[in-house]
Amino acid sequence: MVADNNNNQAETRFDFDHWMKLAEENPEVFEQKRQDKIQAFIKEVPKQRQQRLIGLQWRIDTEIKLANNPVDACLKIHQMMMDSVFETDGLLNTLTLKKCVNKPGTVKNIFDIKK
Repeated sequence: MVADNNNNQAETRFDFDHWMKLAEENPEVFEQKRQDKIQAFIKEVPKQRQQRLIGLQWRIDTEIKLANNPVDACLKIHQMMMDSVFETDGLLNTLTLKKCVNKPGTVKNIFDIKK
């Protein structure tokens, strides 16, 4: 992580090159630091959401362990993300329904209700 001082505000941003180098040179340290960052993030999330994130991280870690290689792991995690967006009960459908339900008259247009 790198500190970036814009407008006297310290921001932390992800330093890909640093993490890539660490993964190449010392995979064990990389993995420990990765786990530490993930756990620190989860602890900052409201309590009611932490269990969901812990479960999701477990699924991601399991896919990584079961993968044949890093590219395979990446593809499996990518598919998990796509599924969470495009499945029947996924993010896209949820957002679309909320948008439609919150607009007056939209629900009748979706179901083509005739008066």
